[in-house]
Amino acid sequence: MAMTEWLLEGLFLGIFCELGVIMSYHLILLTPVFHNLSQYRMDKITSRSAINWFTVGYFLLIGFFFERRIYN
Repeated sequence: MAMTEWLLEGLFLGIFCELGVIMSYHLILLTPVFHNLSQYRMDKITSRSAINWFTVGYFLLIGFFFERRIYN
């Protein structure tokens, strides 16, 4: 296997994994809990803050997972 084929395979796998992570993030945000937040049952600042904190937590967990997988 040539070096370019090996790099290209890794690139496609990385893109596929990243798109899966982003898709699952958007599907979670479309759940009824976050849908109710966006319907202004909570004030706008609180709902935006809750979604921002969820986003930070979600991508931190994904980042830690991939770091553990790479270095183990």
